[in-house]
Amino acid sequence: MIHANSRKHRNAFLSFYPILWLLTLSHPEAHSQSLSFTEVTASAGISVESLGTHGGAVADFDNDGDPDIYVCSQEDFKLNNNDYKGNYFFRNDGDGTFTRIDDDTDLQDIPSYAHAAIFFDMDHDGDFDLAVGHGLDGLSRRGLWRNDGNEVFVRVDDVAGFENTDDIGTRSIVAGDMNGDGWIDIHFASFDGFDTEYYWGDGTGDFTRQTGLNDNDRSIQGSTMADLDLDGDLDVLFGNFESQDGVGYYKNDGTGTFTRVLDTGLPDTGSGTAVNLADIDRDGDLDVLVCGESGGVTNLYRNTNDSFTIIQDFPAASVCVKSCGRNNGAFGDYDNDGDLDLFLPFSSTKIWLNDGIGSFTAMDDSDSGVRYQVRDARFPMLLDYDSDGDLDLFLAQHDGSAKLFRNNINSNASVRIALVGPKGDKGGFGTKVWVYEADHLGEPGHLLSYQEAMVSAGYCIQHEPKLHFGLGDRTAVDVYAEFMNGKVMALTGLSPGQIITIDGSTSQLAPAIVINEIVTDPQQDWNDSEAGNDTPFDNVPGSGTGTDTDEWLELYNADSEAVNLEQGDGWTLELLDTTPEILNFANPGNTEFVFSNGGDLSHFQPGEYLVIGNPPGEINNDIFIVFKNELGAIVDDVEIGDDPEEDGKGDGAADGRPAGGNATGLADEAIARHPNAPDSDNDVADFVQQAATIGALNTSQACVTYVFDIEGGTWYLISLPVVPDDNRLSTLFPTATGAFSWDFDSQSYISATTLQPERAYWLLYLTTATEEVCGEPVESYSNDYNEQGWDMIGSVIDTSSVVDAPDNSIVSMFSWNSISRTYEAINPLETTPTQGYWILVLGTPSTVTVGGGASPSNLTKLAADADLVAFYKEFGQFPPSPPFNIEGKTTESLPENYRLFQNYPNPFNPETVIEYQLPHDGKVTLEIFSILGQKVRTLVDENKSAGYYRLIWDGTNDAGQRLASGVYLYRIQVGHPSTGAGPRFVQTRKFLKLK
Repeated sequence: MIHANSRKHRNAFLSFYPILWLLTLSHPEAHSQSLSFTEVTASAGISVESLGTHGGAVADFDNDGDPDIYVCSQEDFKLNNNDYKGNYFFRNDGDGTFTRIDDDTDLQDIPSYAHAAIFFDMDHDGDFDLAVGHGLDGLSRRGLWRNDGNEVFVRVDDVAGFENTDDIGTRSIVAGDMNGDGWIDIHFASFDGFDTEYYWGDGTGDFTRQTGLNDNDRSIQGSTMADLDLDGDLDVLFGNFESQDGVGYYKNDGTGTFTRVLDTGLPDTGSGTAVNLADIDRDGDLDVLVCGESGGVTNLYRNTNDSFTIIQDFPAASVCVKSCGRNNGAFGDYDNDGDLDLFLPFSSTKIWLNDGIGSFTAMDDSDSGVRYQVRDARFPMLLDYDSDGDLDLFLAQHDGSAKLFRNNINSNASVRIALVGPKGDKGGFGTKVWVYEADHLGEPGHLLSYQEAMVSAGYCIQHEPKLHFGLGDRTAVDVYAEFMNGKVMALTGLSPGQIITIDGSTSQLAPAIVINEIVTDPQQDWNDSEAGNDTPFDNVPGSGTGTDTDEWLELYNADSEAVNLEQGDGWTLELLDTTPEILNFANPGNTEFVFSNGGDLSHFQPGEYLVIGNPPGEINNDIFIVFKNELGAIVDDVEIGDDPEEDGKGDGAADGRPAGGNATGLADEAIARHPNAPDSDNDVADFVQQAATIGALNTSQACVTYVFDIEGGTWYLISLPVVPDDNRLSTLFPTATGAFSWDFDSQSYISATTLQPERAYWLLYLTTATEEVCGEPVESYSNDYNEQGWDMIGSVIDTSSVVDAPDNSIVSMFSWNSISRTYEAINPLETTPTQGYWILVLGTPSTVTVGGGASPSNLTKLAADADLVAFYKEFGQFPPSPPFNIEGKTTESLPENYRLFQNYPNPFNPETVIEYQLPHDGKVTLEIFSILGQKVRTLVDENKSAGYYRLIWDGTNDAGQRLASGVYLYRIQVGHPSTGAGPRFVQTRKFLKLK
């Protein structure tokens, strides 16, 4: 886990939502070389004995940190069993070599004619399971193996809910969350024009067949799945095998129902066996490589807002020893320069280098070292088998031996990212990752690379499921990741040479608005809270020799940046109502000064203070520096002025100058005791005058600043982990529409015009905004409860702070997901700065402590391992919804885009809130459907003005009858405001009604 940085440094962690990342680092040795490859097949222990191979898959099946290889044999049942070698499974031993273990793991799959294979986490248990597709009719269409650990795989396709389809072959497989429920689904493509097999998973390894994705008019060769139109769900692209059906582009409506779209610029007819996806021009979307069939030309299409245009053609191989076969390609940053290059194993030139804007130039094979006889070289797979920070190549050939090429660049100029999905699925397929140049997070002009985690690529291949980002000569980058459920995470200042695991299943959340924590250097804190009486500065008594105020200041060389002056028996000088700038105390102007006779140093903040031994009437005494620790105790003092003549000149004349008043006389001790003292003797006098002669040295705590980047049109549940100088809402969050806190006694909301630490607040924003809050950190606090009820509590500065309470006093903690507008149970063992929390207090009396080194007791809590369904079933309630309706048109600020929000609460009983926003007037239809697609309720069917809308559904149908519990869909369509033509916007979401 990583947490926010120390308060004493600029925070490198930037979080929009969840704040915790699971982070694993490795630091391979760095070497800088030009790009070249060396074949290492034999020395690595890779030996394929069959007549040839089909596709394959790469993944770390045993969780030891390095990629393993599964290869499908192209031999079939026509061979005698003694001749059939089966599929191949090679375990990476971590030393650059592999050991074949398919026999030991029962993964030979005999007899077969296997084409595709993918590793995916079908049961969400944190390891990769295996699915295999068989390419000929008359064979079992697919095989499914559950990974039980310790190199044990158990075949489970007979019990996983798969239907018997032995008469149909399949040649490609895709898997991912296709219906938006968070669980991994799977699709087996059909061959020779039969129905495809499309299954929804339930997270346990069981599947149910669906009909929402089918293309029985084509012989599907390759399948690829990704969010091509960037609408938040997974779309599918099919290639074809000699059926001349072009590319089948199937769009997902968000619920797992797919519809083919035509006239996008992609070929709707003709050959195209494989479709590869990559952002080749750094514009944040996926471009498309369509690979021709039987040695045909391969075309690269640029994606511009889901419209596609050919920008480059690639030639096929000029010489094929056996056959040129079905084409394929593999995008990867082979030279680690920050853009995606291309490996075309069937081409006359194998490696094509990207110029950074999407134009590719061939690299001669003699220079790249990627040389072999082309024997139907269909199946390129990318991996870093030796963990040296660059991409190596594994190539399976239909009519020839497999090849492993080691990348020799070894520049270490890369970051590799492994992903875990929102429900614990290893691989996190469907997650999007953007890498930006350092300090430019979210700026399109500084996008270095965009990639999406895809389970398969092109035709029958799976690359190592770690995203590889080359960095060139950059010393740091910023990373932003978005998961399928809308969770986003970000990290700034990430240095090269690291392997990072971003875990989207962590339940600890931060608000979607928190961007960065900035810690400034210690500064003066102009604070009037410690002022005593109102004695004006001009009335300060002079010295015993009649020194007036100006003379007294001059004696002290009073050109200082200071806050406090402590004088022997209790006189304290404090500066009020000014700005932190260098002041000339001899000419204070309108600056207000007061004196107080406090008698001790207990009210001082931790730091270093200059102390005068006696009041001004006896200014010829010694000067001390006093050191106070973080708890405010005086831990050390040192005398820095000692003149036997007591005049500061060393001449024996008592002329009224304070001891040590000579700047150079203070130098030695000041430099020795003060960390910010100058290095040069020439600067000593200026240093002592400006920082040591009068006042406190480093008197204030570091100021911790949180920057909030806010997306409009939603509620945020926040808290202040710092004590600001000004706690007014209008100062802290000036563009917020309103703020509300929770009154525990009345169990209701109250409007808030000031914000206090320790409490949580709802902020409503109708427009985007950036706000900054700075103050001294809050380390811990406690709340006492004598009654049961809900309460909104705040967080503290320490990201690892725990919430401590007596056993059984709090039953759960919930945070608010501002993106999906839902509550999520979180782990009370850790709180996140700026996040507000709901707690349900049942045990009374009790004291709940946040931070301060608390040791969590054995709470009865459902957080982290249970959701709102379990909570509702046990306690019959949800956390209260946000305060009020935001319906209607806002003339000053309108939404920037259409959006249908996730309902809340979800799951629900008996009613739930649905919100949507319209940037323009339009005819709005909002309907609810059963999971089978039957309409059960129309909530809205009328013209609406632009604005923000909120309504409540009571769980009944159009006839007023209460509906059964289960999963329902709600869909919004927006058409022209006069004619209803359109739709301009369509979005569907899912929710769960409880009994």
